[in-house]
Amino acid sequence: MDRSWMKANRLSEEFDNGVIEFLQWTFPGTFVPQGRDDILTRAIGIKEHGGRVRGVGPGYTLSNYFGRSSRLTQTIDVNQHLSQLQTNLEREIKEKFDAEFEQKMTVERELMQQAFLDKLKTMGFSQTLQINEEIEHSSPEKVVVHGSTKGSCTAAQENYKEDLTIDNVQKLLCMVWRSEEDIRIPLEHEPNTARFFIPAKCIRELLVGNAWLDFSILQLWCTCMHRLCISRNRSKVFGILDPVCLDFNPTDPSTKSKVQGHIQTRLRDLNKVCYLAPYLFKGHWQLIIICPKDNSLVVLCSMHRDLNEGMIKIVSKALEVHQLCQGNRKKAKWFRPKPRKQPNGNDCGYYVMKNMLDIISANITKSWMEVFNDPTALTEDDLYDLRNQWATCFLDLYNT
Repeated sequence: MDRSWMKANRLSEEFDNGVIEFLQWTFPGTFVPQGRDDILTRAIGIKEHGGRVRGVGPGYTLSNYFGRSSRLTQTIDVNQHLSQLQTNLEREIKEKFDAEFEQKMTVERELMQQAFLDKLKTMGFSQTLQINEEIEHSSPEKVVVHGSTKGSCTAAQENYKEDLTIDNVQKLLCMVWRSEEDIRIPLEHEPNTARFFIPAKCIRELLVGNAWLDFSILQLWCTCMHRLCISRNRSKVFGILDPVCLDFNPTDPSTKSKVQGHIQTRLRDLNKVCYLAPYLFKGHWQLIIICPKDNSLVVLCSMHRDLNEGMIKIVSKALEVHQLCQGNRKKAKWFRPKPRKQPNGNDCGYYVMKNMLDIISANITKSWMEVFNDPTALTEDDLYDLRNQWATCFLDLYNT
């Protein structure tokens, strides 16, 4: 049986498919027909016959119709094709790398979040607390405060902790735990501080309770104690000195004079019975108490250490000058009790906070050696209560 018609049909089909394919290539510019290298030649797969040109009639050859053949045509096409392949490959590699990187970052974020939630559970946070739903990536919003420290505010209910799912420590932590901004808060104990900002990082370290406390935390606590004095009608008894104003460089005499001058000014202008001054030296917090009425000085240290020699001279000289102005030439007497002792190297700031709170709450102005003679360390409940009072004061100030 003659099957030549089947072969002809197959060739015709292959030719049609070839023409269609190269027509499609011409649209994006993958194939550009030029001269003798046209769609028909590519589709057939056979070059033009050397003596004639298809479709133009007799008398024309390839040379006088298309011009002399260029050996660079195929090379140029190959280079373009390789360049396109390289571009596509680079794009695919980049997309794959970006996808893998994003997947890795997602896993890292989930691990960090889980570790953070585990830490919150160890602090007694409610397991039903949905942090992801409550936290906004924008600036913090106003938060309702329970237990205001303002003297003019109505006293909070004593059982509010039992009525709430979360307390002010947890509320504040939800507010700042993803923030990297510095939050502006007014300081009421130090009128000369016009602009005061607390880094969100420092707030997290206080609330989580695993790090040393920096200046900003104790500065805001000074305002908390200032408010406590107002609420307890003890504004005429206690004055608060800002820890930043007591910071000096031991090698720079001018800074010593500046600190001494600041203390003398506060003693003269405020006219209090006792002044509470949180003091930081080489990473360790201590509480200095200046009592002009009794001409006495007290240092409370959670490591049972004395003040450094430079600060002893500054405080002694400041009180001496003040007493001379009052007509008193007697030297001040120092008291160094043995108060609660910290078990580690990070909690010194909490012990200063606790001592300030106890002094103002109990209206302690004398008998320092008898009152502060218990070396027992603070409990976890004591530390958490300090954090909660700090958070309450912060939120109250933030919402004003």
